[in-house]
This record gives sequence, C-alpha cells and structure tokens, in this order.
Amino acid sequence: MQVTLCRAYVFLVRYDFEWRTQKRKEKTRERRKDQQMTTVSVVSGDWKTYQHECERVRAMVFIAEQKVPREMEFDEDDHTAEHFVAIDSRKMVMDCARLLDDGRIGRVAVLRPFRRRGMGRTIMEAVLERAKARGMTSVYLGAQVQAQPFYEGLGFEPYGDIFDEAGIPHQMMRLTF
Repeated sequence: MQVTLCRAYVFLVRYDFEWRTQKRKEKTRERRKDQQMTTVSVVSGDWKTYQHECERVRAMVFIAEQKVPREMEFDEDDHTAEHFVAIDSRKMVMDCARLLDDGRIGRVAVLRPFRRRGMGRTIMEAVLERAKARGMTSVYLGAQVQAQPFYEGLGFEPYGDIFDEAGIPHQMMRLTF
C-alpha cells in the first residue's frame, strides 16, 4: 500500500511540475509575442519638448557606456536641432537622434535592450524622411567606425580620413538624395 501511495505522490508531483513548466513557457511566449507586436512611433520636435527623453538615452549610451564627457555630449547645437525620439506603445523611449539645419545628423543613440532589433533603422528612416521634407538634398554624419556598416546599409558613403572624437574613432559619411 505504501509503495502505491508513494508512486501516486511522485506521479502527482511530476505532473504538477510539468504543468507549471508548461504554463511558464506559455507566459514567456505570450510576453515575447507582445514585445514583438509593440508599435513604435517616432516623434520629433525641439529640445524643449524632448530634452528629458534625449538626455536620458544619450547619458546612458554615450556617457555611461562609452565614457564620453558630459560637457562634450550636450552642446549648443541641441537648442537649434530637431530631435527625434522612438517611443513604443508602452511609452518607453528606445532611441533618439537629432538633425541640424545644415543637414548634419548626430547623437544617434539606441538603448542596449533595443539594439539589433531594427530600432536604429526606424529612427534613421524618420530622420531621412524629415530631411527630404525640409528640402535638403543631402545629409552627413560622423559615424563611429564600429557603426559604419549600419550607415552603409542605409546608403551612406564614407569620405575623408578617420578621426578621433572623445576617444572614439569616427568616419565622416554622406548620403545624397
């Protein structure tokens, strides 16, 4: 009798463990599906409107991760540039960029959890569309050398020599519409 009860108990424990594992897997799948279906909006405006969002993203990417001095990261161009921010349906800011009146794109920053998910491309496409809408015939940027293939994928072409900015090698790149 004891052996039968022990086997039944083991069966129930194993069944309960498998059932809980299956439920956990289902919840994980649902969470991933929700994350994949998240809608991303790219909004743009002046520094006054998006200062908080841009400062937060740029501080995490450039200052914390890449050790760029704060006084170099935030400059007078922020006050005249048009700023772009990508926000998901949960109002989470994922990345940012800026476009200056002379066609220079800069401060393109994607938070680590959102990299390699197409967020950089999404915001860059919005910046490029806005540049075209403003009548610009070309845009340029100083790309970090490690990000050069990303910008080449968007149609940018390198020019000039590699230079150092804040201890990071950069390459000037241009895109003509």
